[in-house]
Amino acid sequence: MRVQLYLYALGSRECVCDDFTWTQKHDATWVKSAVYALLIGAPEKEAVPADVVKKAWIDGQRAYHERAERRDAGKHRTQELATRAMLTCTIVLWLLALVLEYFFRNAMVIVLSGFTLRVWIKILWGSLSAVTVFVSGYYGKQSLARKSIDHEKMKHLFASAALRYDLAPQSRMELFRQLGREELIENGNWVYYCRENTPDFSV
Repeated sequence: MRVQLYLYALGSRECVCDDFTWTQKHDATWVKSAVYALLIGAPEKEAVPADVVKKAWIDGQRAYHERAERRDAGKHRTQELATRAMLTCTIVLWLLALVLEYFFRNAMVIVLSGFTLRVWIKILWGSLSAVTVFVSGYYGKQSLARKSIDHEKMKHLFASAALRYDLAPQSRMELFRQLGREELIENGNWVYYCRENTPDFSV
């Protein structure tokens, strides 16, 4: 809808859904029908100035992808640190249980809140292991590393578009059309990332 809005504002009456990839056409046929329905009616005769669209679209999306790249890169680093920390705790807890079992066996039968120390260690060890597997799997499915790379690519795309906009005023409409096609492809990638985000429980 963003791409359609900006191209429509520039005077284009083409449906951007015609530029969908084959996969997008197959998976989102209702989107194409919906956009076609929105285009029904007499078009406005006056187009929005290209500079206004450039500021809202090219400059706005470039700023968005810069922020999104930093956000996803930060989340990816946090995820890696959290996974490593939990994995380290799991290993340390296993080593502690091993040492206590072989060298301080009497301590393992001490009762704490109704359970022996041995039972508490088993509970903590199992819980940490389960959380580590779940968190690493969940964040892995979020594709934060790929998202960060995609945002970087889109940031450079809009930076290049801003440069082309200034250097070739006579071909600005074609630039906007090409930008629209690239955005549709990027949006398709984003949709598939979202579909992969649902966590599952694997045994």
